[in-house]
Amino acid sequence: MEPTAKKDFQPKYIALNRAQMEWVELDLENLVEANHPARTIWELVGKLDLSSFERFILSERDGCGRPCWPPQLLISVWLYAYSMGVASARAIERMMPYEPGLRWLSANQEVNHHTLSDFRIQHWKALKGLFAQVLSVMEQEGLLDLSTLLQDGTKIQAVAGKQSMHRERRCRRG
Repeated sequence: MEPTAKKDFQPKYIALNRAQMEWVELDLENLVEANHPARTIWELVGKLDLSSFERFILSERDGCGRPCWPPQLLISVWLYAYSMGVASARAIERMMPYEPGLRWLSANQEVNHHTLSDFRIQHWKALKGLFAQVLSVMEQEGLLDLSTLLQDGTKIQAVAGKQSMHRERRCRRG
């Protein structure tokens, strides 16, 4: 069931303030260098039309309810994680407190694995094509290396007949 577009609807997002200084004296803008892949991914995703992701947002600016993470952030986090060979929402959540690119992307706020996973599941069709296009462009530009293959862990049942089982002696005979 697809939600209907509301006229003059403005989603309420969680504010991302990378200029905010904290007691730990961490300057988020200087956490990653100017040519870091996280910055490139953020800029690239920011140029895309993400209105299809906003149709599912229910919390409205100046209204009740908790603000949500911007789609640009969630897409950027997934793209950045994939570029590092990480495909698990739980692994991303564990990396958020210390990985500089993820810290910069999220403005040093931790996005929980449920949010990351739910976003990927809810928007799978839209994300599938988007991820392929963005990662392809970034690889062509030499911004990342996609030589690492990811496995989704899907379990499949194998069929092994009698003929496929051999003792060592028979294998050596050829």
